[in-house]
Amino acid sequence: MTFDVAQALLAAPGSGRRKKKYVLHLIRGAHVNPSDVRAVVRAVALGMPDHTHLKLEDPDEALKVLLIKNIEFIILDCSFFGDDLLSVEYALEIKKHKKVPVYFITRNEGRLIREYRERMALYEEMDDYSSSPIDLVELTRKLRRASTLDSRAAKRFSVDEKVLVRRLVSDTFEEARLVDLSLVGFGVQIETLPLLTRGEQVRIHLPLPAFSLFHPQYGELLKLAGRVRRVAIDGRRVGCSLEHATPLQLDCLTRLLEQIARGQRVQKIQTLPKEAS
Repeated sequence: MTFDVAQALLAAPGSGRRKKKYVLHLIRGAHVNPSDVRAVVRAVALGMPDHTHLKLEDPDEALKVLLIKNIEFIILDCSFFGDDLLSVEYALEIKKHKKVPVYFITRNEGRLIREYRERMALYEEMDDYSSSPIDLVELTRKLRRASTLDSRAAKRFSVDEKVLVRRLVSDTFEEARLVDLSLVGFGVQIETLPLLTRGEQVRIHLPLPAFSLFHPQYGELLKLAGRVRRVAIDGRRVGCSLEHATPLQLDCLTRLLEQIARGQRVQKIQTLPKEAS
């Protein structure tokens, strides 16, 4: 094991300023429940004490703030738009700017769930909600969990498909098995490459026809860059985060994942036991 002096210095107390972290609270003052505001402020202080509570009322300003401040969590109150459909559509716009968890506060649980499942199912592993009036204990617990766990920012789909993978230091592609895929990363099983290491950069080629897709820009092949984040003990199965993806690549990946989700829903329905006639 080698000792990295630079990393040790970065981690040392007083060796540099830590980037300030924020919880962005989106509310509209004229329609907000005052008790909910107090509950959110208190829950952030208890559940995320190393984060700063930042309250905004303007949708455009909030999207700009995402690009200039270190926003790690968003609480989207039902007062912000007054309609759960608009809240979900805005949350989808948030995800296009930054893959950050969104916590909804709603007055109509059933409607929020319906709209979310219709438009944002690909993100369901991270996002969550509470009904108004807010339960302080519940919200504090969920914020504390979000701040301490390395949670995923998008739903991961199990896949079993041949792909091509290339290490950044190599000019040749090797065959691998794609084992999972999401909007923020992918997992592959590699048999022929030398063992990959955490932090290493790779490129992956996804065959779109295997998922019944053809893209006007990329044709039959979606090329993505990744960085190895996790390596299984056998060294062959690795989890990678998506790196430097363009909006067009993310659009294509979203369509691909929607196709996978649709196919898995159909398969699930087909395997359900038939009702006795």
